[in-house]
Amino acid sequence: MGGRMFGAWWKNSETVKAIGLSDDQAKQIEAKFLAHKLKLVDLRADLERNELELKPLVDADQPDEAKVSAQIDQVVGARGRLEKEATMMNLDIRRVLTVDQWKKLKEYQQQRMQGMMRGWRGKRDGRDGHDGPGGKDGMREPRRPGQAPPPPPPGSPDDEQD
Repeated sequence: MGGRMFGAWWKNSETVKAIGLSDDQAKQIEAKFLAHKLKLVDLRADLERNELELKPLVDADQPDEAKVSAQIDQVVGARGRLEKEATMMNLDIRRVLTVDQWKKLKEYQQQRMQGMMRGWRGKRDGRDGHDGPGGKDGMREPRRPGQAPPPPPPGSPDDEQD
């Protein structure tokens, strides 16, 4: 599908208006979302359980390579099932939309993502007129390679949840 869709976008009045989503379509999407969401909850729990079972095997003083390998296979399988269900949910939801609505949704979400990234970069760089993470002078400590950027503050536009 080329990436995950933003949260419950069919409940966002701006998105609904931008793509011309009908009330009936929104109800269909909500029903499909809820049906898949229940499966996703179970699959996510299965993945977490398998990951938890892997940790002590890897952390053992003398790890048993066969047991570690077998548990990794369990983790990979669980992750695959979770990803497949999420993709099938998106496909099910996509089938409710017309081709034109689908194109408009992808375009709208791409524009929204670009706007969020510009806003996030502006905040990080202190260019948004506020004291950014580095304070009034805009300076901040450099990140080490591979270090994730700090999370957005709670309640900010970048702090969206599914």
